[in-house]
Amino acid sequence: CAAPSCYITSLERLFATLGPQDAEQNIPGQVAFGMDHADYLTMRAPRPTLMCIASQDYFDQQGSWASFREASVLYAKLGHGERVALFEFDDKHGFSKPRREASMRWMRRWLLGVDDAPNEAMFPIFKDQELQCTRSGQVLADFKGVSAFGLNALEAKKYEGTRSKFPLLAEKERIAGIRRLLNLDRDIPVAKLLSQKIHYLEDRLSTHKIVYETEKGILVPGLRYKHIAPKGPPVVYLPDNGLPANGKLPAWLDEKYQKNHQEIWAFDLRGLGETAPAAKSLYFGADTKEAFLAMHLNRPLLGQRVLDVLSLLKAINSENVEIVGVGTTGPVALHAAALDGRIREVTLEKSLRSWLSVVLEPKSYNQLTNVVPGALKVYDLPELERTLTARINVR
Repeated sequence: CAAPSCYITSLERLFATLGPQDAEQNIPGQVAFGMDHADYLTMRAPRPTLMCIASQDYFDQQGSWASFREASVLYAKLGHGERVALFEFDDKHGFSKPRREASMRWMRRWLLGVDDAPNEAMFPIFKDQELQCTRSGQVLADFKGVSAFGLNALEAKKYEGTRSKFPLLAEKERIAGIRRLLNLDRDIPVAKLLSQKIHYLEDRLSTHKIVYETEKGILVPGLRYKHIAPKGPPVVYLPDNGLPANGKLPAWLDEKYQKNHQEIWAFDLRGLGETAPAAKSLYFGADTKEAFLAMHLNRPLLGQRVLDVLSLLKAINSENVEIVGVGTTGPVALHAAALDGRIREVTLEKSLRSWLSVVLEPKSYNQLTNVVPGALKVYDLPELERTLTARINVR
């Protein structure tokens, strides 16, 4: 018998209002494999289940009623329509007295066989010390337990042997493993050029403002630094904090352009620079909601950005390319190079070098954007680098 209070709505309404919630409420691939909030109720059928909701909750009530209706139809088909119900009270998120009383009456009906309507009497509130079941009140400290962070670290260490063998696998097997984790199709579309206009013109050099479409509705803005007689491999530059201000490249890249006459293609990958969301998060980064939505779809944000790069490379159409990843785009550039042999040189600036380092650090910042569920069971970024040893530069 159960009586959950608040939260249950529907994914459609959750995403349209608050957006995806914190990790405890996001199952990787949940949308992809078709699980919605109503399934939390129907998986219990025909055991008695009471939904308790609040009219002023920040979780949408329309979604709550839609999920209840779906569950009630299933319970009825099983011959036990009376075993699922919904109680709503006009207050805020929590487990207030009206919902506690509704839950108590529900439990008495189904656990005791007593169908009455008792009220909750006044009672004293225990002090923290009175509620402690251990010496300090901290179970981890007193029972020498392992935290969630510790469990993650132990789980990661279990796969050290598997990860160490990754660079030794056949290239075809490595690529298949990477594509599976990033959920990338083998057939990547060629990016479609939507607009191009000269941004700056001087002597034999010109800068063009460009916009490509890598997937339907996904626009990737960029700058193309073009020489009238280009030499050497083009460079794909992926800043993580927006395209170069006033078109000015970093000095070392500008030298490649001005002196070596190499073409430079600078892009804001999806969710970065011009297309970055406005939201801010102390720990998880501006793209927190986008990263969680991507995981719901079983399409990690890192993988979507790798798709952008591979699609743009097809449009650039060169058999010899250099790529530069900065910060967030470092792991993106690394994965793109592992999947596309046309990338002959990879330069990483201020880039995350290991997923394991994030797992081992209880408090990290802006790393949700790099999460690939299940990756550490197969490889870590150092193993990926080892498959590209001759092509890697670190600045």
